[in-house]
Amino acid sequence: LMLAMMFAALSFIACSSDDDGNKGGSGGNVVGTWMCDAQKELGFEVEGTSSIDYIQFKEDGTMISVNLTIYDEKVWGEYTPKDEVYVEYGTWKTSDGKLYMTDPEGTNIATYSVSGNKLTMNSTSGIIVKITYNRVSDNSIEKYIK
Repeated sequence: LMLAMMFAALSFIACSSDDDGNKGGSGGNVVGTWMCDAQKELGFEVEGTSSIDYIQFKEDGTMISVNLTIYDEKVWGEYTPKDEVYVEYGTWKTSDGKLYMTDPEGTNIATYSVSGNKLTMNSTSGIIVKITYNRVSDNSIEKYIK
């Protein structure tokens, strides 16, 4: 009887997932909506434009990213393009202290930390090296995804 109980206990342990539970595990809780605060990347910015980036991680493992590009009429003059909104859907999970974000372009992997209302991600793939986000209201992106 004792041997059977030990075998049953080991079976439950062996079947546990390596997933940190999408609630952040050692990195903190990423569920919610975040607005980009700062980016350090290899690249350049086009004069007369600015962008606002949001990312929303949902409890069910889905995510939505929103990029709003705003064109400055003082720089562009009569040729000012209309502001652009780009919405992308994907999935996410945490495992081994890393955040895995998958969208139609592929999977991005980042180490991450959450401290209060600040999320910091250090990409281990792609050209963006470090991104910091501030937590915002979940309804901040509603007007862009409808």
